[in-house]
Amino acid sequence: MAESAIPAPGGNSAPEARPEHHWGDRAAVPSELLSLGDFPSAARASLSYLAARFDVARWVVTVDVADLPFVLSTSSPALAVGMPLTPDHVETTCYSIALRSGRGEVLAQLRALDIIDRSDDLRADHALLELISGLLGLLLDNESRGKLAEARAQQAEAESLVDELTGLANRRAWQRALGIEEDRTLRYGHASSVLIVDLDELKIVNDTLGHAAGDDLLKRTAGALRKASRDHDTVARLGGDEFGVLAVHCTGGQADVLSRRLSEELAAAGVRASVGVASRHPAGGLSRAWVRADAQMYALKRRHAEGA
Repeated sequence: MAESAIPAPGGNSAPEARPEHHWGDRAAVPSELLSLGDFPSAARASLSYLAARFDVARWVVTVDVADLPFVLSTSSPALAVGMPLTPDHVETTCYSIALRSGRGEVLAQLRALDIIDRSDDLRADHALLELISGLLGLLLDNESRGKLAEARAQQAEAESLVDELTGLANRRAWQRALGIEEDRTLRYGHASSVLIVDLDELKIVNDTLGHAAGDDLLKRTAGALRKASRDHDTVARLGGDEFGVLAVHCTGGQADVLSRRLSEELAAAGVRASVGVASRHPAGGLSRAWVRADAQMYALKRRHAEGA
């Protein structure tokens, strides 16, 4: 980088003295960079600052994916976030410094790209570049850990709503779906119905063939219910050998048709079950429809037990 000059005593010109930059000397960095609390904004502002300060073609932050650097942030419109820096790129890295986590792990690289080797000029300002890379590394580390924690929380939430054996919604998800659908029916006035399914022979299968056979019966039941229900219905395992289907936009007549279809698919899967059905009534809502469908299912189950 070309040095600017100021007059020296005696009329001679001498190179402008560069200020010393230290890791703890945050005054070396413009205050607007220090005030940015998110990595994307801080990276863009830092790269723009470096582009204005140094005679370098381009500044980028890259992250390695399969041993190839990909652009994470850039000061140049000629480069795009997400594009790789391939070996045949016309500009080469003339200076690079790592962005590290608080634990010292390398997260990314701050790179200066140029067709001319400007490494000597940049090394003279290494302390400044180290300070900027350090600040960006801490921001990137915080955001990465925050996103990881968020992803884990979302995964835990999703897993808490799924029955592990069958992959269906569990009772918690079922109750949440009932609440959401109840609010929708109150607002828009459409019909909804509840179907309750209870297996007739799970205990017998468990006692005579073992729990592995019982688990297989539950999985076959889940498959049959998925096949018979519609994409926008909620199919759940409510516990033990009991399942439920929340059929939205479904009148009483349509629910009866769906009930027959469920029974046919269950029979085709070799599953003996009792099915109860009830449609939502404004006086009791979906929670009352659940109770009525449950009562109808148990009445049918008693008849099956009596050999009717």
